[in-house]
Amino acid sequence: MESIFGLPAHPLLVHAPVVLVPLATLFALVVAVVPRLGRRTAWALAAAAAVCLIATQLAVSSGYAFDDLVAGAVDTDEHRGLGETTRNLVLLFFVSAAARAGLGALTVTEDRRWLVPATRVSSAVATLSSIMATIWMVRTGHEGARLVWDGVLSARLL
Repeated sequence: MESIFGLPAHPLLVHAPVVLVPLATLFALVVAVVPRLGRRTAWALAAAAAVCLIATQLAVSSGYAFDDLVAGAVDTDEHRGLGETTRNLVLLFFVSAAARAGLGALTVTEDRRWLVPATRVSSAVATLSSIMATIWMVRTGHEGARLVWDGVLSARLL
């Protein structure tokens, strides 16, 4: 996606994951700290992670289009690399949150004693990956803002 209402899409679309990923991380932390919420909110957390993944993918895709627009006017390699790492961390967050929700829906029986540790591991991975995704989101956003506000991009495009 290149533009929205005639404006470059990337600067508009990045705001969704910048807000949603940290909010989903707070949700994951609350679920991790208050275990009794885990079973009731597991699918909601997986849905929040899915929304974060979609928003992040839209931001990354529009970033590629925006990179073509600036066409070498500025070196975006660092920002692009951070964005791709962020997307991968959000993907891990989604997969582990969905695994946690799926495992939590199963019933623990004598044959399924492995469910308890598997659920704990998937919950831990979801929480840690969401924290890492938030950290990388901040790093990515900071690098993108630096590209714009250092005057390099704005001076060359205007």
